[in-house]
Amino acid sequence: MRLDTQRKTFCRAECGIQRIAASGEVAPKGCHLARYQARGQYKAYWYYKLQADTPVFPSKKGQGQLSRYQHLGAAGTQAHTDTKRIRSKANPQKKRRRGSH
Repeated sequence: MRLDTQRKTFCRAECGIQRIAASGEVAPKGCHLARYQARGQYKAYWYYKLQADTPVFPSKKGQGQLSRYQHLGAAGTQAHTDTKRIRSKANPQKKRRRGSH
């Protein structure tokens, strides 16, 4: 009985991974969305970036170089909105904590 339950769970996870991959753009493995603060002269600004465990994003410094970070900009920018949409497709059942971005 337990083995049957594990097989069903594995099949559901595998189908979910295939559905997400088929739905469009997916962030590389080992990436997460990070929020950071930059202080201006009079107030603080919040920005977002994709952060990876290993360099996977094209670097702005030179051709062929990779970076661990991809800047997404402030909340509401096109890059940030697209990333949130992709993230919500990857975690459809995940409840958002109050105050998380």
